[in-house]
Amino acid sequence: MDANRYRIAGGWTLRVELARPRRIMLILLAGLVLAGCEGTAVKRARFQGMMGNQVERVGVFHPPGPTTEALLECEGLRSQNRFDPTGVLEELTRRNEAEPNPDRTLALAELSYRHARRQPHLARKVSAELDRDAAVYAAFILNDPQPQASDLKRRCQAIEIHNRAVAQLIRYVDAKTLPGESAELWRQGLSDLGIACVSTESFISPDRLTTVTVASDYKVVGMQAQYKTDGLGVPIMGRRKANPNQSIDPQDAFVPRSMLVPATGVLEPGGALSGGAWRSTAQSLILHDPYATQSLNCGGWTIMLASDRTAPLAAELDTEAFAQIAKMGLFHSDLGQVHVGLLMPQPYRPGKIPVVLVHGLYSSPATWMQTLNHLQNDPVLSSRYQFWLYLYPTGNPVLVSGMRLRSELALIRNVFDPDHQEPAFDQMVLVGHSMGGLLSKLQVQDPGDTLVQTMFTRPLDQIEATPELREQLDNLLLFQSRPEVKRVIFVATPHRGSRVANGSIGRAISRLIQRPPELQESIDQFIALNGPEVIHPDCRGLAFNSLGNLKFDNPTLTAMNQIPIRPDVTFHTVALKMGQPPLLLPTDGVVGYPSAHLHNAASELVVPGTHTDHQKIEVTHEIKRILRVHLEENAAAVVPPPAVMVEQPPLPDFDPLALRMQLESVRR
Repeated sequence: MDANRYRIAGGWTLRVELARPRRIMLILLAGLVLAGCEGTAVKRARFQGMMGNQVERVGVFHPPGPTTEALLECEGLRSQNRFDPTGVLEELTRRNEAEPNPDRTLALAELSYRHARRQPHLARKVSAELDRDAAVYAAFILNDPQPQASDLKRRCQAIEIHNRAVAQLIRYVDAKTLPGESAELWRQGLSDLGIACVSTESFISPDRLTTVTVASDYKVVGMQAQYKTDGLGVPIMGRRKANPNQSIDPQDAFVPRSMLVPATGVLEPGGALSGGAWRSTAQSLILHDPYATQSLNCGGWTIMLASDRTAPLAAELDTEAFAQIAKMGLFHSDLGQVHVGLLMPQPYRPGKIPVVLVHGLYSSPATWMQTLNHLQNDPVLSSRYQFWLYLYPTGNPVLVSGMRLRSELALIRNVFDPDHQEPAFDQMVLVGHSMGGLLSKLQVQDPGDTLVQTMFTRPLDQIEATPELREQLDNLLLFQSRPEVKRVIFVATPHRGSRVANGSIGRAISRLIQRPPELQESIDQFIALNGPEVIHPDCRGLAFNSLGNLKFDNPTLTAMNQIPIRPDVTFHTVALKMGQPPLLLPTDGVVGYPSAHLHNAASELVVPGTHTDHQKIEVTHEIKRILRVHLEENAAAVVPPPAVMVEQPPLPDFDPLALRMQLESVRR
């Protein structure tokens, strides 16, 4: 027997069987409402920002740093700087342009930044121009290829000045941008300062970002970890807009219409320091993708890139919009303008294995926020995997949602790997929580005619149907598994249903769930052509929605549990039990352990917790362990991609109109 098969997080292995308390099973509604809500919050730290600015304003009345003080003393400008800082800046600039000197350049960077803080609030553009000068002078220090004994100290000072100055520039253009405005407004603010904004990857192209904000101006609360690095550059949160109906980028079909993306801004001079040539050319604010670039080469030195990869994710997923999606998705099949389907938080990376996280009932992708944050920032896993999310209306029948997930998996492969030559695509992993596990299981099952026999009294070829209805029935009941999926991780999945769905609360909620209009139309048409007797007696009168499918005695769920998982697919289970070892109840409050347990799973981990504790660190560690095992077992099949990925250009024959029509057809 596999030693990993029956493990309890924390080292406990004692199994305790207790009577199943029916009252505990009635907390379905409360448990579902809590799904994805872990006390996370992302708030703008206005007070801290104001205090920081005031401290800097007060600090300018104190003498500058010792290096700058020594330079001013040497240049004979120390006393003048106390009462005429503007004149000192002008004189130092004149001398440095005539004869560039690293110490003088560093002094100019510091003095420019300090002088910017002296400006009154109404002279914000003057302050921004001085911040630009400070960042440019600091960049010249960093890019100086001439080795000096004092280079390390000088470069460290230059990095700090550069970062402070660029952050002020971002705040300057951020304050000029109104919510919902186009990217032109903040880019024009930089252009007025002689700064052109460019990016190293098209995914974070400046013309796609409608707003830019300094990430450190926001405080993240409630995240299990905040993944940040210190170094060169200013971590930024950019609001990326996507319109797949107009875009030539195929990735826009699989990213949210609006999402926050991380970037790191670094300013580069546009010309030489000598003679002030840089002032006659545009400077460049370069946006780097922190997931693709970890360091920069500056003047022969390798300098780590600053980054904040948690704040944008938390700010994006911890919103009222996702809470509304969870509510609306249970009771309504139409989510309006919300993107439904596979979501890519990052650009598609050839050579990386896709991992799809599938949420459960009355939930949204926000329920994976903590897990996704850990997975995307694991250096080993992030170099070999790319992590996607699946968003769907959770009130739809399980078979319908599973069918749409199959369509999405086929579509995304045809877009990015139309010839099916990418080996990483053939090692896909699905991670499903609760009902999301059932959707994941439907991707690796070949039902044959089992579902047809369960639902109908006649074989499918003896049932009257229009060509369109026949195609729907084939896709719904006679489907084939997705060959790309090679491993599935089931987290608190009700393979045998939940008694809560059978209870009064479950029945009450089930009656409120609306069927998709097109589904109801197909059902009515089907009954009109064949009569009600074509429906199997065991299925007559059952609620054809997700909650009805989760009843422990539902015929469809029973049939799904009897259909074997494809032999070449490895699957694992993570079960949750309420209580603390050694007194663990055989339920997580929603799904009983007998329902979540699969006797032939490659491994099983039991974690103390409730149904909505699927983001506990013990569960995440188990997912990471399984993904590492997946890499080891497929090392020969999948070649690791390059350490730094380069954005792929759009497919040469890509037709955005054709893709839009295909998407609308698949996602209906």
